[in-house]
Amino acid sequence: MNHPYYIFAPGYTSSSEGKVALHHLCHALNTAGQEAWIFFADKVDPKLATPKLTLDLCRQHETDGRAAIGVYPETIGENLLRTPVCVHYLLNKEGLITGSKVNAEDGDLFFYYSRACTPEPQGEFDFLSPPLYDLDLFKPDPRRTHLKPFLYINRIPEAAIDFSALPLDIEILSNQRPVPLPKLAEILQGASVLYTYEFSGTNVLAMLCGCPVLILEHPQYRQLGHTAAHLAVYPGKGYTFSDTPEEIEQARLHLPKILDTIRAGNHHFFQSQLPHFIRKTQTAAQEIALAGSAPLPSHEFPRLVIRMTLLLAIQAFNRGENETAIYYLNQVVRFEPDNPIIYVHMALVCVRISQIEQAEALIAHALALAPERRDFLTMIGKEFLKNGHSAAAARYLEKTSPEFL
Repeated sequence: MNHPYYIFAPGYTSSSEGKVALHHLCHALNTAGQEAWIFFADKVDPKLATPKLTLDLCRQHETDGRAAIGVYPETIGENLLRTPVCVHYLLNKEGLITGSKVNAEDGDLFFYYSRACTPEPQGEFDFLSPPLYDLDLFKPDPRRTHLKPFLYINRIPEAAIDFSALPLDIEILSNQRPVPLPKLAEILQGASVLYTYEFSGTNVLAMLCGCPVLILEHPQYRQLGHTAAHLAVYPGKGYTFSDTPEEIEQARLHLPKILDTIRAGNHHFFQSQLPHFIRKTQTAAQEIALAGSAPLPSHEFPRLVIRMTLLLAIQAFNRGENETAIYYLNQVVRFEPDNPIIYVHMALVCVRISQIEQAEALIAHALALAPERRDFLTMIGKEFLKNGHSAAAARYLEKTSPEFL
């Protein structure tokens, strides 16, 4: 019996290597014959096998006696879904982003994206480095001339950069203003050098495109910079610490080696790392399943999932993603049919798509469940007003918030 994987991941975005790694891990597990689902992501890459976890699936796995394996990035730091098996997947140094340590329990498993993420530079650790880079897109373009230097910044504020120490014609690449991957490849293929204070996958992409990396140190943000473990990721020394033309050209000459190393790493992931991860996690899950033990009573895990699914619905609504909000609300309402918050948000979505009668029926049901919640009247009235339905808005706002009329 294969036990399912629940991978806790934010929505997919190509500008975040950590998020990409979580989604690619899910894809790799599914293509390897396992059953893996993404949880909490509002967006996925349609090219990847990353199905979204549903409440029905959680219930079915529980009924079948399967021990779910939760996989959490270090930014979560705990077994949030209380799955029988918990894997902490460290994509950065522990505490680098959140400032908090992982709250591990006895029996929790640890896997690391690279040596740069481990608690010490030496020692035996379990690694999991799924392929992240599109080698058909990020490659040198011999037709391009390397004309312009770029500065890559991610977590360091732009205001903290001393631009007087950088070339006058330098342009900024920032995760605060992400560009599509094809455009990023085009920029890097024409860049003369990429200046950076931070360790990032973007540095690797630059090298793959034939652009050497010039490593700088920021006195206030050394924790985001490059250690010896980070530099080991860049084989062949396609980087330099000096901005002299000679040093930059020397770094450029060594760039071809990085492609061979990336390909070797991809092969190692599929041939060694992924099978080891599957064996170790499935063994742990099978032991728990055979013992009939779980960290929480069987009813509590689905309740946690329900609460988080409702949170996903509300977040999607707040972003204006009506279809996604309804997708999650329809899951939750079957398990919590007496929760008025669900019907309020369904009503708000209906207002946005001009289903007025359905919206009014839903808000009436919410008020029947919670007649003391007069704020529901204000919420629906303001949404009517915002979407141009002034007559409907008046019916609700005049009862609670006439100042909006």
